[in-house]
Amino acid sequence: MRHLRPGLERLLGICASWVRYADSPSLAGGCFIAAASFEWDGRPGPVHDAVAACTARWRRVLIAEIETAVAAGELAADTDPAQVAFSLDALAAGMNPARQLHGDTRAAAWSLRAMRAVLGVPAPAI
Repeated sequence: MRHLRPGLERLLGICASWVRYADSPSLAGGCFIAAASFEWDGRPGPVHDAVAACTARWRRVLIAEIETAVAAGELAADTDPAQVAFSLDALAAGMNPARQLHGDTRAAAWSLRAMRAVLGVPAPAI
């Protein structure tokens, strides 16, 4: 994603890449981090701590890109970067069970559409 301009362009690229990966996972269980998050969120120990550290780093990356987009005027000045990062993360995490557990073939398109809505960017029709 470093080839994309920081801010909204990179955020949109991250969202698209995230959805593509989750829609065609390299592991049978789908997104490893999403699956591990659901499995280990309520268990103490080193696996919990490693998953928490990974997802916290991911949120920091999202927040930084959102802050950049706000500073550049690409997102509204009153945008709450932590709230937007939470929303994007929740949509990405929700895609894994929708696809894996429920076999929803529209999960990727719907997730990307919802992510774009959170960012206030029109999405193409599904």
